[in-house]
Amino acid sequence: MKRREFLKKSFLTTTFLSCGGFSIASQGNEFKPREYWPKRDDNWKYMGKKDTSTVKREKEYTFDVAVIGGGVAGLCAAVSAARHGAKTVLVQNRPVLGGNASSEIHVPINGSYHFKNKFGVDRETGIVEEIQLENRYYNVQNSWEVWDQVMYDYVTRQENLTLMLNTQAMEAVMDGNSIKKAICFQFSTESKIIISADVFIDCSGDGALAASAGAEYRTGREGKAEFNEKYAPDEPDGWVMGDSIQFSSKDMGYPVPFNPPSFAIKYDPSKANKRNITQLSCGFWWVELGSDLDIVDV
Repeated sequence: MKRREFLKKSFLTTTFLSCGGFSIASQGNEFKPREYWPKRDDNWKYMGKKDTSTVKREKEYTFDVAVIGGGVAGLCAAVSAARHGAKTVLVQNRPVLGGNASSEIHVPINGSYHFKNKFGVDRETGIVEEIQLENRYYNVQNSWEVWDQVMYDYVTRQENLTLMLNTQAMEAVMDGNSIKKAICFQFSTESKIIISADVFIDCSGDGALAASAGAEYRTGREGKAEFNEKYAPDEPDGWVMGDSIQFSSKDMGYPVPFNPPSFAIKYDPSKANKRNITQLSCGFWWVELGSDLDIVDV
């Protein structure tokens, strides 16, 4: 079975979402945000004190800059804004920072290192280099979980910067062509959070806030000439990151039988693509669907 067909029929996949961009919304997009949960005040009886209180499940905050998405792009944007004196919030819908480059997905920050100094100037600089240097110092064992903590410490000790984890930006509230508020839901506190800010930067994987604001967006890679990027493709294309299955292994020292779950789809390995796999201990991506396809709509 071809690997594209294999993944189309399988849901044992991990979604990789490429970093979204930020655009200015067009005129005439005022609307009232949808309600994703019923409005209510909880009547809470605290048994320890034998009294009752009303729990408010709605909180409002005001910032100068709101960065949506706590991947590497959002982390850098938020730290940079805070360092320039702006009261900043970083909103991340996962319990850890880093996005694809977190313990949840295991994609390291390659960037220009991928070229292995092919061009003589291949290195990351700025905030990305700062955090990678800290990781070299604090994470000599190269643990993904420690890397999560390095990023968390780097962000939370930054002055002027507030971090909200487990918080999904759901909808933009508009005033003309400007975003005035972001309606969010924080899963860990089961709270509706309304964020007001002068500037919103959507660095999330799917750019949902910018899209809900009516901003124009696109997917794929821009051509080399559009922004004078010499490493970009000559012509624009629809190439994006794909959905993948990650394999990893551990040497148990004895044979271990494989008992597939009931929902597993059987396939003939003799018809699969052959790959030379040298190691699986740290994870290996083999079967991937996407690239020139729309991985959300496929």
